[in-house]
Amino acid sequence: MSELISLAGIAWDPQIRGILTVATGTVVLLGSVWLIVSTNSGTRLGTLISTAAFLDG
Repeated sequence: MSELISLAGIAWDPQIRGILTVATGTVVLLGSVWLIVSTNSGTRLGTLISTAAFLDG
């Protein structure tokens, strides 16, 4: 029940909702890019490539 109250409290605040939307989009974007790169080049090298691309841009 407390989780429902917490979610209801977040729903009305546009600033927190916007931050959560951007954070979720960033995680999904980086995760999907990492998944594609790691399937083509391996987990370790894919992580290094994805991290370097994220920090370079």
